[in-house]
Amino acid sequence: MATKCKTSPLTRPAKRFFGHELPGVKPSELTGKLIVIEGADGSGRSTQIKRLVDWLEARGHA
Repeated sequence: MATKCKTSPLTRPAKRFFGHELPGVKPSELTGKLIVIEGADGSGRSTQIKRLVDWLEARGHA
């Protein structure tokens, strides 16, 4: 017997911001980088994140 996933309505639809700037955030003030680590359970994401954090911190990035 299959079970249905319950979903809750979004308070703000995601597509409202898709392709647009976020309210109150100036893109020119965002100087950092976004790093995304993807992988299935048990693929070593946590290990790779730890190695990346150590590498960045060793080079003065906090």
